[in-house]
Amino acid sequence: MRKTYTDLTGKTNNSWTIVGFSHQREDSRNAYWFAKCKCGNQSVINGSSFLLGRTKQCKSCSAKANGRKGLYSKAAGDLYMIRVGDYVKIGVSTDVNRRIKDIESCSPYSASLVYFGEGEAKDEELWHSIFEHRHHKGEWFYMPEI
Repeated sequence: MRKTYTDLTGKTNNSWTIVGFSHQREDSRNAYWFAKCKCGNQSVINGSSFLLGRTKQCKSCSAKANGRKGLYSKAAGDLYMIRVGDYVKIGVSTDVNRRIKDIESCSPYSASLVYFGEGEAKDEELWHSIFEHRHHKGEWFYMPEI
């Protein structure tokens, strides 16, 4: 594939500074860049989104700006583990049945409740750290055996 992008290294927009090139997708030719947020977190971001100002900051800074601590909300609720195929979602919700329906609405597989109990953000954070070695994306963990 030939290079079809402008070098953005060193450019700054919103909270991001581009530190280097990551990759270019063959199908869309979108260029992706290693970027550093003003808080120090690093991520790979889409070059077009960076140039247009659509991506303003890392997920952690965005969550804090919206009253959340990282992925973990301040509100108490019910701690759950929901299985979809080989993956398990660990989270806290005030309405677990609604959460299952939401997950099923965007998945071709059925969702099943693996664990349900009282919990809050610190419990969810603890579970995420326990299963960190199985982390897939967001609150999803690869756990084919349970």
